[in-house]
Amino acid sequence: AAAKVMLGKTSIRAPFRAVVTRKMTEVGVYATMMPPSPVGVLEEIDPLEVVIQVPEAQLAQVQKGTPVQLHFSAIGLKLQTRVDRVVASLNAQTRSFSAYVVLQNAKHKLRPGMFVEARLLAADAAAKGGAK
Repeated sequence: AAAKVMLGKTSIRAPFRAVVTRKMTEVGVYATMMPPSPVGVLEEIDPLEVVIQVPEAQLAQVQKGTPVQLHFSAIGLKLQTRVDRVVASLNAQTRSFSAYVVLQNAKHKLRPGMFVEARLLAADAAAKGGAK
């Protein structure tokens, strides 16, 4: 009976829908709470956030709700969506700013870190981005 209770304490559950992207321990290794023993890296996969780097010259053309076409060439997926939010500050080195798109990913076709090409439809200008 005590073994079943202890076995029940061996589960690790994420507070969000995630996939394990890196395992940092092996079966049988003792993990402690203090100091904490990392056992893995989790990444949220649904919803997925796409970060688009937009040139400074297009600042006035991009805002929440701006239509954008995304092309994930690795899986041949094209879809049209809208900008969810725009970062208020520019990157001084690249002279660009970030626009974010949130995508529902229930079938898990999209993965964190995938390359995506984005076209802002209102400005009809291309920008490059990445799934995060």
